[in-house]
Amino acid sequence: YGGAGGVVYDPCAGWGGRLLGAAVAGAAAYIACEPAARTHAGLAALAEQYAGGMRVQLERRGAEDFQPDACSVDVALTSPPYFNLELYSDEPSQSHVKYPTAEWWTTQWLRRVVERTYTALKPGGYFLVNVANNRQLLDGGCDLEGATQASAAHAGFEAHGCLRMLKPTAPGVDGAATRSVDSAEPIYVFRKPVAAAPPAVA
Repeated sequence: YGGAGGVVYDPCAGWGGRLLGAAVAGAAAYIACEPAARTHAGLAALAEQYAGGMRVQLERRGAEDFQPDACSVDVALTSPPYFNLELYSDEPSQSHVKYPTAEWWTTQWLRRVVERTYTALKPGGYFLVNVANNRQLLDGGCDLEGATQASAAHAGFEAHGCLRMLKPTAPGVDGAATRSVDSAEPIYVFRKPVAAAPPAVA
């Protein structure tokens, strides 16, 4: 999708798996946002040890408050915080603290992050998002998969299908974790049109 030799943007850096993936893929640069202080410090230590020649830019703020240069990113990929399901810290910078209702979080955080990612991507660039609904989110009024797809369409992205990421399940007979299609999570693939119009304004 454009990471080898290119610039990778990750709006929600999390525990560092995508940072390591970008380094292994041979990306020239990895730009990411991580507002949680301890997680940001851990990412910085991870980058120092494993980034090699890849340039790493870690912003200690939410992606809704950061705009990479327009048309500067080759590929964007992330897995956003699941509103109030994944609570990384209780700092004021956390999206579930800043936007405490599902509707507010969707419009003021998710939609803005998607729009800023659209602006950052080069025309023809891809944005891959790992999100999955669950009963707790849906019961709380948050259709995360639907909101992500709607936000992408609103920003101007074209839908380019959905990949499936297999997740480990319970250990099998030999003690090793097994993988099953039943435990797969979607990775939605969006593309910025080659002849891209300016992004929609919320």
